[in-house]
Amino acid sequence: MPSLTFNPSMMLSGATRTAHDAGYKVEIISPEGGAGARATRILELADGHMVDGILSFSSVDIPDADLPADTAIVIAAEFDDEMRGIGQLADAAPIVEIIERLAMLGHRRFFHIAGPAQFASARARATAFRETVGRLGLESMGVYGGDWSGESGIAAVQSIRSGHEPTAIVAANDLVAMGALRAATQRGWDVPGDVSLTGWDDAPGSAFLTPSLTSVDLNLERIGGNAMARLIAKLRDEAPQPSEESVSRIVWRESTGPAPHG
Repeated sequence: MPSLTFNPSMMLSGATRTAHDAGYKVEIISPEGGAGARATRILELADGHMVDGILSFSSVDIPDADLPADTAIVIAAEFDDEMRGIGQLADAAPIVEIIERLAMLGHRRFFHIAGPAQFASARARATAFRETVGRLGLESMGVYGGDWSGESGIAAVQSIRSGHEPTAIVAANDLVAMGALRAATQRGWDVPGDVSLTGWDDAPGSAFLTPSLTSVDLNLERIGGNAMARLIAKLRDEAPQPSEESVSRIVWRESTGPAPHG
Protein backbone atom coordinates (compact mmCIF):
# COMPACT_ATOMS: atom_id res chain seq x y z
CA MET A 1 0.00 0.00 0.00
CA PRO A 2 1.27 3.46 -0.85
CA SER A 3 0.59 5.08 2.47
CA LEU A 4 0.41 4.71 6.20
CA THR A 5 -3.31 5.51 6.32
CA PHE A 6 -4.47 4.47 2.85
CA ASN A 7 -7.35 2.19 3.73
CA PRO A 8 -9.98 1.26 1.10
CA SER A 9 -12.38 0.30 3.90
CA MET A 10 -12.76 4.02 4.62
CA MET A 11 -14.31 4.45 1.18
CA LEU A 12 -16.69 1.59 1.90
CA SER A 13 -17.57 3.21 5.21
CA GLY A 14 -18.50 6.47 3.49
CA ALA A 15 -20.55 4.69 0.83
CA THR A 16 -22.35 2.56 3.40
CA ARG A 17 -23.21 5.52 5.61
CA THR A 18 -24.63 7.44 2.65
CA ALA A 19 -26.74 4.45 1.61
CA HIS A 20 -28.05 3.85 5.13
CA ASP A 21 -28.93 7.53 5.52
CA ALA A 22 -31.01 7.23 2.35
CA GLY A 23 -32.80 4.12 3.61
CA TYR A 24 -30.91 1.46 1.65
CA LYS A 25 -29.17 -1.69 2.81
CA VAL A 26 -25.67 -2.53 1.60
CA GLU A 27 -24.01 -5.84 0.81
CA ILE A 28 -20.27 -5.78 0.13
CA ILE A 29 -18.89 -8.30 -2.36
CA SER A 30 -15.20 -8.72 -3.27
CA PRO A 31 -14.99 -11.18 -6.19
CA GLU A 32 -11.56 -12.63 -6.86
CA GLY A 33 -9.99 -11.96 -10.22
CA GLY A 34 -9.71 -8.91 -12.40
CA ALA A 35 -12.09 -6.68 -14.32
CA GLY A 36 -13.56 -9.65 -16.20
CA ALA A 37 -14.43 -11.51 -13.00
CA ARG A 38 -16.07 -8.39 -11.59
CA ALA A 39 -18.08 -7.96 -14.78
CA THR A 40 -19.34 -11.54 -14.58
CA ARG A 41 -20.48 -11.12 -11.00
CA ILE A 42 -22.15 -7.76 -11.69
CA LEU A 43 -24.11 -9.22 -14.60
CA GLU A 44 -25.15 -12.20 -12.45
CA LEU A 45 -26.52 -9.87 -9.79
CA ALA A 46 -28.26 -7.69 -12.34
CA ASP A 47 -29.74 -10.51 -14.42
CA GLY A 48 -31.01 -12.24 -11.28
CA HIS A 49 -32.63 -9.02 -10.04
CA MET A 50 -30.92 -9.67 -6.72
CA VAL A 51 -30.24 -5.99 -5.97
CA ASP A 52 -31.63 -2.59 -6.89
CA GLY A 53 -28.28 -1.01 -7.62
CA ILE A 54 -24.60 -1.85 -7.93
CA LEU A 55 -21.59 0.35 -7.13
CA SER A 56 -18.08 -0.75 -8.13
CA PHE A 57 -14.91 0.98 -6.96
CA SER A 58 -12.84 -0.92 -9.54
CA SER A 59 -13.02 -1.02 -13.33
CA VAL A 60 -15.09 -3.72 -15.05
CA ASP A 61 -15.14 -5.14 -18.59
CA ILE A 62 -18.76 -4.51 -19.55
CA PRO A 63 -19.58 -2.65 -22.79
CA ASP A 64 -22.22 0.02 -22.25
CA ALA A 65 -24.52 -1.83 -24.64
CA ASP A 66 -24.47 -4.88 -22.35
CA LEU A 67 -25.41 -3.04 -19.18
CA PRO A 68 -28.89 -4.08 -18.06
CA ALA A 69 -31.37 -1.23 -18.31
CA ASP A 70 -33.41 -2.28 -15.28
CA THR A 71 -30.55 -2.24 -12.74
CA ALA A 72 -28.78 0.96 -11.68
CA ILE A 73 -25.01 0.52 -12.01
CA VAL A 74 -22.30 3.07 -11.23
CA ILE A 75 -18.65 2.30 -11.99
CA ALA A 76 -16.63 4.67 -9.82
CA ALA A 77 -13.24 3.20 -10.69
CA GLU A 78 -10.81 4.32 -7.98
CA PHE A 79 -8.57 1.21 -8.06
CA ASP A 80 -6.93 -0.91 -10.73
CA ASP A 81 -6.65 -4.70 -10.57
CA GLU A 82 -3.65 -4.43 -8.23
CA MET A 83 -5.57 -2.16 -5.81
CA ARG A 84 -3.47 0.81 -6.88
CA GLY A 85 -5.21 4.15 -6.70
CA ILE A 86 -6.55 5.68 -9.91
CA GLY A 87 -9.32 8.21 -10.50
CA GLN A 88 -9.61 10.73 -7.68
CA LEU A 89 -6.99 8.82 -5.72
CA ALA A 90 -4.45 9.81 -8.37
CA ASP A 91 -5.39 13.50 -8.45
CA ALA A 92 -2.15 15.47 -8.06
CA ALA A 93 -3.72 18.93 -7.74
CA PRO A 94 -2.38 19.41 -4.17
CA ILE A 95 1.18 19.19 -5.53
CA VAL A 96 0.47 22.26 -7.64
CA GLU A 97 -0.89 24.15 -4.64
CA ILE A 98 2.08 23.14 -2.47
CA ILE A 99 4.64 24.37 -4.99
CA GLU A 100 2.74 27.60 -5.64
CA ARG A 101 2.52 28.32 -1.91
CA LEU A 102 6.20 27.60 -1.33
CA ALA A 103 7.15 29.74 -4.33
CA MET A 104 5.24 32.62 -2.72
CA LEU A 105 7.42 32.05 0.36
CA GLY A 106 10.52 32.61 -1.77
CA HIS A 107 11.48 29.03 -2.66
CA ARG A 108 13.14 28.57 -6.05
CA ARG A 109 14.95 25.20 -5.88
CA PHE A 110 12.66 22.15 -5.62
CA PHE A 111 13.36 18.43 -5.31
CA HIS A 112 10.78 15.65 -5.65
CA ILE A 113 11.03 12.17 -4.15
CA ALA A 114 8.63 10.17 -6.30
CA GLY A 115 6.77 6.96 -5.60
CA PRO A 116 7.10 3.84 -7.82
CA ALA A 117 6.25 4.52 -11.46
CA GLN A 118 3.77 1.63 -11.72
CA PHE A 119 1.38 3.66 -9.55
CA ALA A 120 -0.79 6.19 -11.40
CA SER A 121 -0.75 8.41 -8.31
CA ALA A 122 3.06 8.52 -8.26
CA ARG A 123 3.26 9.29 -11.97
CA ALA A 124 0.66 12.04 -11.65
CA ARG A 125 2.49 13.70 -8.75
CA ALA A 126 5.82 13.59 -10.58
CA THR A 127 4.21 15.06 -13.70
CA ALA A 128 2.50 17.81 -11.69
CA PHE A 129 5.82 18.59 -10.01
CA ARG A 130 7.69 18.97 -13.31
CA GLU A 131 4.94 20.97 -15.00
CA THR A 132 4.41 23.35 -12.08
CA VAL A 133 8.10 23.98 -11.52
CA GLY A 134 8.47 24.69 -15.24
CA ARG A 135 5.40 26.91 -15.46
CA LEU A 136 6.52 29.05 -12.52
CA GLY A 137 10.08 29.39 -13.80
CA LEU A 138 11.51 27.57 -10.78
CA GLU A 139 14.52 25.27 -10.70
CA SER A 140 14.09 21.52 -10.42
CA MET A 141 16.95 19.96 -8.48
CA GLY A 142 15.78 16.55 -9.64
CA VAL A 143 13.08 13.88 -9.40
CA TYR A 144 14.29 10.87 -7.44
CA GLY A 145 12.61 7.62 -8.52
CA GLY A 146 11.95 5.85 -5.25
CA ASP A 147 9.25 3.76 -3.62
CA TRP A 148 6.86 4.37 -0.74
CA SER A 149 9.36 3.60 2.05
CA GLY A 150 11.26 5.67 4.57
CA GLU A 151 14.47 4.17 3.21
CA SER A 152 13.62 5.73 -0.14
CA GLY A 153 13.44 9.16 1.51
CA ILE A 154 16.81 8.62 3.17
CA ALA A 155 18.46 7.48 -0.07
CA ALA A 156 16.98 10.39 -2.00
CA VAL A 157 18.34 13.05 0.34
CA GLN A 158 21.71 11.29 0.51
CA SER A 159 21.87 11.43 -3.30
CA ILE A 160 21.72 15.24 -3.40
CA ARG A 161 25.15 16.64 -4.23
CA SER A 162 26.69 19.38 -2.15
CA GLY A 163 26.17 22.71 -3.85
CA HIS A 164 22.91 21.49 -5.40
CA GLU A 165 20.76 21.57 -2.28
CA PRO A 166 17.07 22.35 -2.75
CA THR A 167 15.20 24.70 -0.48
CA ALA A 168 12.02 22.57 -0.72
CA ILE A 169 11.53 18.81 -0.89
CA VAL A 170 8.17 17.39 -1.99
CA ALA A 171 7.92 13.75 -0.90
CA ALA A 172 5.61 11.10 -2.35
CA ASN A 173 4.06 10.20 1.01
CA ASP A 174 4.55 10.74 4.72
CA LEU A 175 6.78 7.72 5.25
CA VAL A 176 9.12 8.90 2.49
CA ALA A 177 9.07 12.37 4.07
CA MET A 178 9.98 10.90 7.45
CA GLY A 179 13.02 9.24 5.91
CA ALA A 180 13.91 12.50 4.17
CA LEU A 181 13.63 14.36 7.47
CA ARG A 182 16.01 11.95 9.14
CA ALA A 183 18.54 12.19 6.31
CA ALA A 184 18.29 15.98 6.22
CA THR A 185 19.02 16.12 9.94
CA GLN A 186 22.00 13.82 9.48
CA ARG A 187 23.35 16.20 6.84
CA GLY A 188 23.03 19.08 9.25
CA TRP A 189 20.10 20.72 7.46
CA ASP A 190 17.49 22.45 9.55
CA VAL A 191 13.86 21.81 8.62
CA PRO A 192 12.35 24.24 7.74
CA GLY A 193 15.19 26.73 8.23
CA ASP A 194 17.35 25.31 5.41
CA VAL A 195 14.82 23.20 3.55
CA SER A 196 11.03 22.90 3.69
CA LEU A 197 9.53 19.42 3.49
CA THR A 198 6.07 18.08 2.59
CA GLY A 199 4.49 14.63 2.61
CA TRP A 200 1.21 13.08 1.52
CA ASP A 201 -1.57 11.11 3.37
CA ASP A 202 -1.56 13.00 6.67
CA ALA A 203 -0.62 9.87 8.61
CA PRO A 204 -1.53 9.96 12.32
CA GLY A 205 2.09 10.42 13.39
CA SER A 206 2.73 13.35 11.05
CA ALA A 207 1.47 15.93 13.53
CA PHE A 208 3.79 14.62 16.27
CA LEU A 209 7.10 14.74 14.43
CA THR A 210 9.68 17.41 15.21
CA PRO A 211 8.98 19.46 13.23
CA SER A 212 5.38 18.46 12.55
CA LEU A 213 4.94 17.49 8.91
CA THR A 214 3.00 19.42 6.28
CA SER A 215 0.94 16.84 4.42
CA VAL A 216 -2.07 16.16 2.19
CA ASP A 217 -5.20 14.71 3.76
CA LEU A 218 -7.37 12.67 1.37
CA ASN A 219 -10.95 12.14 2.54
CA LEU A 220 -11.63 8.57 1.41
CA GLU A 221 -14.99 8.48 3.17
CA ARG A 222 -16.15 11.48 1.12
CA ILE A 223 -15.04 9.79 -2.10
CA GLY A 224 -17.08 6.70 -1.18
CA GLY A 225 -20.06 8.76 -0.11
CA ASN A 226 -20.05 10.77 -3.34
CA ALA A 227 -19.95 7.58 -5.41
CA MET A 228 -22.90 6.13 -3.50
CA ALA A 229 -24.78 9.42 -3.91
CA ARG A 230 -24.44 8.99 -7.67
CA LEU A 231 -25.92 5.49 -7.47
CA ILE A 232 -28.82 6.61 -5.28
CA ALA A 233 -29.57 9.48 -7.66
CA LYS A 234 -29.62 7.00 -10.54
CA LEU A 235 -31.99 4.73 -8.62
CA ARG A 236 -34.33 7.63 -8.00
CA ASP A 237 -33.89 9.15 -11.47
CA GLU A 238 -32.59 12.35 -9.90
CA ALA A 239 -29.62 14.58 -10.54
CA PRO A 240 -26.73 13.51 -8.26
CA GLN A 241 -25.93 15.88 -5.41
CA PRO A 242 -22.48 14.87 -4.11
CA SER A 243 -20.70 16.81 -1.43
CA GLU A 244 -19.25 20.04 -2.84
CA GLU A 245 -16.33 19.91 -0.43
CA SER A 246 -12.95 18.97 -1.87
CA VAL A 247 -11.81 15.41 -1.20
CA SER A 248 -8.28 16.64 -0.45
CA ARG A 249 -6.75 19.41 1.64
CA ILE A 250 -3.24 20.46 2.52
CA VAL A 251 -2.49 20.49 6.24
CA TRP A 252 0.23 23.11 6.68
CA ARG A 253 2.52 22.46 9.63
CA GLU A 254 5.99 23.33 10.96
CA SER A 255 8.05 21.52 8.30
CA THR A 256 7.39 24.30 5.77
CA GLY A 257 8.39 27.93 5.99
CA PRO A 258 10.01 30.80 4.09
CA ALA A 259 13.00 30.09 1.88
CA PRO A 260 16.38 30.59 3.56
CA HIS A 261 18.19 33.86 2.88
CA GLY A 262 21.16 33.81 0.58
